[in-house]
Order: sequence, then structure tokens, then C-alpha cells
Amino acid sequence: TDYNMSVFGIDTLHYSSSKDLILFGESKLCKTISSGIALINKSLEEYEKQISDEFSLVLSERQLGKNKDFSDKFQDMIDECIDVKTFITKARIRKIGIPLFIAHGKEIDHSKIFSQLNKIHKKKILNLETIYYLISMPIIDKEKLVAIITQNIRNRLEELNAECN
Repeated sequence: TDYNMSVFGIDTLHYSSSKDLILFGESKLCKTISSGIALINKSLEEYEKQISDEFSLVLSERQLGKNKDFSDKFQDMIDECIDVKTFITKARIRKIGIPLFIAHGKEIDHSKIFSQLNKIHKKKILNLETIYYLISMPIIDKEKLVAIITQNIRNRLEELNAECN
């Protein structure tokens, strides 16, 4: 949510107008799915606090401008509210979604993956119905993936710099 500190706090924020659902996402990149589950569970322990702490940041003009449906529906309530609990009441929010993305080691046996995913501690967040979306992505070679992503970022940065000059 903060472009300068993308590895801290809520990892993503989306609004689904068709489902009238605000989604606060969390992601982990780990060597094993079990370590990813442990990290997700640790994050979820403080998730309500993170959402509350980041309320003004995630609902700022910079974020709102990215989703016209969200802005059109909630702008007045956001202008009136100083905290997330007041916003939830005024906006009549009834449920939220929590996508949990875990990119992990080579485990591909779906029964073992589902068994691990069942270890995620799901609970109500902000006293709302909370829908969890569990996403698992096995990674065969983490170092290679990170190297490819890093190289693609460098290439794109060079292209952008060339366009500016």
C-alpha cells in the first residue's frame, strides 16, 4: 500500500463492485508451503490492526483514483470518517475479502497443499463476515524466478530511461 515500503503492511487493496466487496490481500514468497502458512498466520494475528493503522493510507486520494466505482460509492463516507470502524458503519460494509497468496517451494501434491491451506487461522476481521481466497503457487526454482523478475524490472527501467532521454 505504500509504494516505498511494499513488503510491509497490507499487500494489496481491491474493490469488487459486482460483489460489493473490499479485498485486503496478503502475499508470501517462501521455500515451503508450511513456512508460508506460518507467516500468513502470523500476519493474520495483527491484520485487523494493520487495516486500522493503514486506513488513511489505503483510502487516500492516490488509492481512490485507481477505482472509480469505489470512489463514487464511498467518497462521502471516507471524507467524514477518521477511522476504519466509523467508515464500516457509515458505508454499511457487511463483509470483506482476504486473498492470501503463497508462492512456495516445489510441493505440487494437491492433497498435501490443501491439507496445509486448511491450517490457515481464519477469523472475522473487524467483526465482519470475512471471505478468504487461498491461492497457492508452487515455484520450482525461487532464485531463478527472482532473477528473471529482477532482470525484467531492470530491462523495463532501462527502456523507460531511454524514452525519457
